[in-house]
Amino acid sequence: MNPKLLGSLLVGIIVLTGVYIGSLSLNQQQVADNILDSQQAQVSAALPSGLVAHLPFDDSSLADASGSGNDGSWSGSSSFSSGKIGNGSVSFDGTNYVFIDSQVYQTSAGTVSFWFKPTGDGTLTGSYGGSGAQRAPTLYIEGGKLSWEYTDQFYSTGTGKIVNDGKWHHVAMSYDASNNVKIYLDGTRIVSKNANSPGDFFDQVHIGHYGNTGSFFAKSLVDDFRIYNKALSASDVTALYTYTGETSSPSDTTAPSISSVNVSNITESQATVTWTTNEASDSFVEYGFTSSYTSNTGLNTSKVTSHSATITGLASGTEYNFSVTSVDTAGNKASSSNSKFTTKSATDTTKPSIPSGVTASDITKTGARISWSASTDNIGVTGYKVYRNGSKISDVTNTSYSDSGAGPNTPYSYTVVAVDAAGNASDQSAAVQVKTLPNAPTVSLSANPTSVASGQPSTLSWTSSTDATSCTGSGGSFAGTKAVSGSQTVTTITEIQTSTMYTIYCTGLGGVSTISSVTISVAPAQVVTSSKFRIGDKVQTVNVSNVRRLAALSSRLDGTQYTGSPATVVDDPDAPEGIKNSTDGHFWWKLDFETGVDGYVGEENIKPAVLSTNFKVGDRIQTNEQTNVRTIASLSGTLVGTRALGSIGTIVGGGIQNPTDGFYWWKIDYDGTTVDGYSGQGTLKLYSAATTFTVTTAKAGTGSGTVSCSPSSCSASVGSSVSVTATPASGSTFTGWSGACMGTGACTVTSAGTVTATFTAVIVNPVTFTVTTAKAGNGSGTVTCAPTSCTANIGSTVSVTAVPASGSTFVGWSGACTGTGACTLTSAGTVTATFNTIPVTNDTTKPTVTAFTIPSTSSSLTVTTSVVASDNFGVTGYLITESATAPSATVSGWTLSAPTSYTFATAGSKTLYAWAKDLAGNVSLSRSASVTITLVAAKFTIPQSVIPNAIVNVRQTAAGTLLDTQSTAVPGTTVAGPVTATLSGTSYQWWNIDFNSGVDGWVGQDGLDAYTPPVQASYTITKSGAGSGTVTSSSINCGTSCAASGNVGQTIILTATPAPQTTSGGSVYTHSFAGWSGACTGTSQSCSFTLNSNTTVNAAFNVIVSDPTTTFTVTTAKAGTGSGTVTCSPASCSTNSGSTVLVSATAASGSTLAGLTASPTSAGSCTVNSCALTSAGTVTATFNAEPTGTGNNWYLNASVGTSGNGTSWSSAWKNTNNIVWSSIQPGDTIWVAGGSYSGLNVGKSGTAANLIYIKRILSSDSVATGSGWIAALDSRATFGSLSTPVSYVYIDGRVDMGMRFISSNSSGVPSSYDATNGHYVTVDHVDLVGPSAANSLEGTSIGSALATFNGDNSGVNIGYGYPSHSTNNITVRNSRVRGHPNEFWFAGANNVLIENNKVYDNGAANSATWHGNLMIVNGSNGIVFRNNDVYNWQVEGLYPWGSTSRNWYVYGNVFHDGYGGKNGSTHRFLELRSYSGNVTHGPFYVYNNTITNAWAAITRGDTTVFWSSDSVVRNNLVYNVAGGGIGYLPTNSSNNVTASSNPFASGTFKLAAPIAGVSVPNVTTVLGPVTTFEKDPVGATRGADGVWDVGAYEY
Repeated sequence: MNPKLLGSLLVGIIVLTGVYIGSLSLNQQQVADNILDSQQAQVSAALPSGLVAHLPFDDSSLADASGSGNDGSWSGSSSFSSGKIGNGSVSFDGTNYVFIDSQVYQTSAGTVSFWFKPTGDGTLTGSYGGSGAQRAPTLYIEGGKLSWEYTDQFYSTGTGKIVNDGKWHHVAMSYDASNNVKIYLDGTRIVSKNANSPGDFFDQVHIGHYGNTGSFFAKSLVDDFRIYNKALSASDVTALYTYTGETSSPSDTTAPSISSVNVSNITESQATVTWTTNEASDSFVEYGFTSSYTSNTGLNTSKVTSHSATITGLASGTEYNFSVTSVDTAGNKASSSNSKFTTKSATDTTKPSIPSGVTASDITKTGARISWSASTDNIGVTGYKVYRNGSKISDVTNTSYSDSGAGPNTPYSYTVVAVDAAGNASDQSAAVQVKTLPNAPTVSLSANPTSVASGQPSTLSWTSSTDATSCTGSGGSFAGTKAVSGSQTVTTITEIQTSTMYTIYCTGLGGVSTISSVTISVAPAQVVTSSKFRIGDKVQTVNVSNVRRLAALSSRLDGTQYTGSPATVVDDPDAPEGIKNSTDGHFWWKLDFETGVDGYVGEENIKPAVLSTNFKVGDRIQTNEQTNVRTIASLSGTLVGTRALGSIGTIVGGGIQNPTDGFYWWKIDYDGTTVDGYSGQGTLKLYSAATTFTVTTAKAGTGSGTVSCSPSSCSASVGSSVSVTATPASGSTFTGWSGACMGTGACTVTSAGTVTATFTAVIVNPVTFTVTTAKAGNGSGTVTCAPTSCTANIGSTVSVTAVPASGSTFVGWSGACTGTGACTLTSAGTVTATFNTIPVTNDTTKPTVTAFTIPSTSSSLTVTTSVVASDNFGVTGYLITESATAPSATVSGWTLSAPTSYTFATAGSKTLYAWAKDLAGNVSLSRSASVTITLVAAKFTIPQSVIPNAIVNVRQTAAGTLLDTQSTAVPGTTVAGPVTATLSGTSYQWWNIDFNSGVDGWVGQDGLDAYTPPVQASYTITKSGAGSGTVTSSSINCGTSCAASGNVGQTIILTATPAPQTTSGGSVYTHSFAGWSGACTGTSQSCSFTLNSNTTVNAAFNVIVSDPTTTFTVTTAKAGTGSGTVTCSPASCSTNSGSTVLVSATAASGSTLAGLTASPTSAGSCTVNSCALTSAGTVTATFNAEPTGTGNNWYLNASVGTSGNGTSWSSAWKNTNNIVWSSIQPGDTIWVAGGSYSGLNVGKSGTAANLIYIKRILSSDSVATGSGWIAALDSRATFGSLSTPVSYVYIDGRVDMGMRFISSNSSGVPSSYDATNGHYVTVDHVDLVGPSAANSLEGTSIGSALATFNGDNSGVNIGYGYPSHSTNNITVRNSRVRGHPNEFWFAGANNVLIENNKVYDNGAANSATWHGNLMIVNGSNGIVFRNNDVYNWQVEGLYPWGSTSRNWYVYGNVFHDGYGGKNGSTHRFLELRSYSGNVTHGPFYVYNNTITNAWAAITRGDTTVFWSSDSVVRNNLVYNVAGGGIGYLPTNSSNNVTASSNPFASGTFKLAAPIAGVSVPNVTTVLGPVTTFEKDPVGATRGADGVWDVGAYEY
């Protein structure tokens, strides 16, 4: 079997073999290990049953491996990766997701399970398609943590565990019929809650996507996605968590790695041991008085990497030895080395002294290192509490703490409190005040322009935050130190296409900013260069020469150079050497002058240098007379000073003849003086008697450091060497040598020369840690560190050494190191070295045990002990035994301190003996004491049913953290215990309980009683009589289910309801309830009985058949969140049989009518606005409240005299440019009065919970009152164009054309509504109109209406003319879009809904450059175009063009009466186009559209465009289409009908007779994730007779 499965079976094996690890002796533990080994080859884990969907994602497939046919589908781009289980997983990048297009989750119970590896926040799984609260499981990552949602309940996991850690994690979420939700993360249950509201089960399962919200996409890998039809148990989840798939993997033989073993929460009777492993493991702790452990904590099978075990029942003041053991899922076992801890002594009430000397150091942006002097205590200080601004931030055991939780640039006050083992706390220390460092500065770099031709300049500009102190640039001439803000012109000359990146970063008190960069593209120019010189040539000026910044006469003059000035030709990375400037005609060379300014000089001003061969650079020279020293190589140079005859120096430059004075000049660095410069060649000679040489050192780079020599003078005898060493300063690093040495290795120089060390600033300073040392014992010695400061960088080590003084010996380490060996630390901690006095060699005096006490009786095997002993030199060891025989001084078990407890193996009358020894090995005589131990029997067994006898607290561990409470109504089962633990000073017995519902955990034994589950009995309902009806109870509905069960003794209440009156065959059937028999009697419709055994109850129903009445009556009702009126015709809602009652509904102000429904459906039919009933029934009108804001009201009123502050009608904003968008907050409403306004560019975003509303005012509104209100304000508001580059905004004209937006007739792409860069914006009841058609409500003459249009004007624009934008979730409904060459133009749009609109008068004039397109779309996804009335359109209608478009839903539309105009009568309903190259569009779902009086229905514009294989075209109706009707169709197409005669009812586009289309029994499977296909444009249900009719309207 797979060894990885074994870990999940440990608990089961332990139960099966009858072995309970928690109470095993050492020999018993070995037996258990042997049993586990023998079982490994036999036991296998069975995965749970009930699988209804399983997507393994192997082989790049979304197929369902459960056999249920619940395959997945991609939305967005498909992406697979390597997986956790098998060979694949799905990869979500925040834009794509997978959906299962059926209702997989069961109503009674279910579980979802999968592996995930996130890279960011987002939804892992959700659902789509329901109404009301969402019931299906939803799991998502928020803030790096796992969160969940179920109905209206939202909970964080509460564990604080970050799952966005680059690792795979397993999650399972289950629910049952009572909405009890449990969530398991990596095999451990983290949530157990009851979700009160049941909610809906949605029609789809989404993976990597939230569902209805549509925006919270996943960024994660997901693998092995499973859905079960039941709530899985904890063992089922464990089996899934440990399951590794069918593919064999290499056997795991590596034991876990144990680290960070620590003991905390030490009390008088318990301690908590924590440690970590590098892989998920089971664990336990062995412990005892010696390293021969006698007890253990029992096996914890939690399979975690962070382990914790609490040892209870310990003796106070006693030293314990312990070791931790971890076993991985393959059964590999590892144990730690022996460690020790000492429990607290009892009855200590003395406070420690107040910590003193509190100081702060290592101050950072997030805190500081707080240090203090150790406090003293009568027993011993065990730790300290550190407070920031009065609130505790940490508990520590050493005398320092590094705070990292503070905010930047903020003052704080820190204090410290000392505590001892008994919990006594000192008073707070004196406070130390700290102000944290500010954040690192920010900087932004830009270039204008970013693309230039060769030789053209571009200006770099940068700004930084106010806390920046300096900046550093790089890239060409931009390199070097910069001001904190400024600009600089750069120019690049190139013969090839190239680009240059320029970067800048800034430093400040808070550190170093991130680097800001910009790249300038440089196009090549025709470059002309000179070959007169080469890089490296020595040259000199022929006259006084100007030196310029760039190779241009117009460039900045940086300075001049004297005649004959020596220089070297150097390379310029931004331009070739010797370049000719095409503007000024000069050839330019970049020169590095020996003195003065460097830069570009014209070629006519330089010549090859006349060089002397008498000396060379580096020669040692000596003056042969008193010599003048000048600043430049010329007699005209300033005299620096003179050097005496015989002065010695080194040649560092020169050797060039000055053409003015005729002398050769050499640049000399004279020894021992600052008088250096140029001297004439005639005054110099070689220093032939030189016996030494000198090395010159220099530094370069952005960092700092020191350069030193050996010998320190940097001089040495000829024939020997000088060693040069570079030492970087703090915050810098040494990056290399240049000059006489190269590279980064050792630098050794054997002759005179210059060595430069480059130091680079380190942007992120290393974090350090400090080790604290202490001494103990009666001897003396020294404790030292390496480094000596006891401080090192994280990742380095601190070595601590103990050296005893004369007459003392080193006994051992305690604290962060133990034993007597080497002590090396990699993190902060305290190390104590114990030194004891060495006795004289002839010490034969035995120690004396002066006192030994234990309690006389005990109910625990562990008793407290107190031992006091003395010795002439000092006691070095204590031992307690049950034998009166004196122990050897060398046996194991001796402790440095006196033991404070002892644990017996069995109960009864016991005697203990206390011993002491000294350093010479002398063992004392014993002192004895006796105790009688009587143990208390356990109250329960395992497993046993129990129930709380009162409301009880449930804790995470015995006496641990409180999780929740349980009531007396919830039974449970014991799964572990009893464990003795102390709470608030009192010892209790604790049991771990798995409750039947709600939270599970540890409960005190006194709060529990044994529980006997109630006996169950069934009851069955039968029905008799000629009539019909239903019988219901809290758990039965006898119409669908007539059997249920309950507890014996339970009271069952039944209700009988006769069926409603029906009419059939001209007769009326009236049903009535006749009475009960069996367990119930009588004729009341309600009865009750006590369930004592399996029971049957009968309900009798009668029916009276009467002749038909002459009239029937219709009942009306209202539903929804809004209000309105419902009326009948006749007004009485009654009429004669054979006639019709018409019912209509009108919404009240502030409400909308969602629709009408009739019950029973056989009584008649309904549309959205009306119903026609031919028999008795009930009509329900649903009114919904208009969406409205919950915040402040603002007012826009064109009729005010001057613009106000927008707070009332009289002080309203006068025009759109007066709106103060900064004042508007999410949830606010802007009320718009009638009148004319400028364009509306919405400048503020709302939120998902609180939209911003812009609404036309109606006289019936509650705000239609107050100062400035008049009835005339209730009229149409007319604007210029509309733009919404914002999020969560609702614009509502509220009545037909309540607001009008008119596009301009300017060049470019003007539009009535530009939605580009908008998100979740809805436009409702508006008129979007082109300027020439603005006053034509129903224009019929398109040629005249659009005569002035020659461009790409559009009604609704998304993305055209915007190369990069982010636009999604735009809705245009109940509006008019008309009078534009293109009514809709979308490029790169996502999730756009166009519904219930009138779209007409579309096209361009015959003189225009372009013909019209109704809706032209390039590369856009998620377009829903439904229930729209389209006419008078020109050429293409729906026009997917260019890049691939996906997920279109086109249904319920009527396209009629196309217009000829430009390009003649070629109007089409839908045309696919690729523009260039092969393009596949889809999936497209084109259903139930009506196309009439047009040129063509569906075509393609070229042969390189194709439907995707999953596109569907069905049930479309075509009539009177001259150009070929439905031409190019996808494979999956059927029942598209071309009518030969007029199929419509007079004056409408509704069917005069039914034309049956294809039956679509499973809408969501066939059509994709859109469910409103089931209604036609007027709300009639499609397929009420089982078959959908053809065309937009159902017959």
